[in-house]
Amino acid sequence: MSVSGMISESSEFPKKTCRVNQFYLNCVELNLNENQKLKMMKNIKTVAIITLLAVVILMASRNPEEPPQNKNYDFKMITVVESVVPGGLGRSRMITTDHSGSIEEVKLKNFFSLVGINFGNIKENDVAITDQISKLYSGGWTLMDVTSGVYSSTDMSVESSKDGTSGSSSSTGIFITRYLFSRAN
Repeated sequence: MSVSGMISESSEFPKKTCRVNQFYLNCVELNLNENQKLKMMKNIKTVAIITLLAVVILMASRNPEEPPQNKNYDFKMITVVESVVPGGLGRSRMITTDHSGSIEEVKLKNFFSLVGINFGNIKENDVAITDQISKLYSGGWTLMDVTSGVYSSTDMSVESSKDGTSGSSSSTGIFITRYLFSRAN
């Protein structure tokens, strides 16, 4: 929309053609006295100063990314070894080790009892592990990594059968899970 389109035809200001950067526009010729011109210039300067101040304040209040600081961290490892030995003969432990090498060992229940898998034991182990993790979180520790693995010493000896795949197994093993925690000094 041109400048002349913003002013109605019944406007009291006479129109004239202005040249601005090699483009011709319809301009309004304002017949202002000196006081009105000074007041207009003062208003323009005021708006420019306010805009400049707003930009400066925004730039100053902008929080630039701070360079990473060299922080010292403590680390703590929880290693959970859960035994899978039939008859409840295995040994399960939760071992917590800190950066100085001190060790806290908690006995856990075995997955199996004399009658088979014991879900009560699994529940008790889960409670002990989550209690230890909760204590660490309360102490300001952050979980960084969890690594788990399984070790199985399975002896598979192939016996003669029609399909050649039957075998006997002596399945014993462990589940091991490691929880790495860190805390800034």
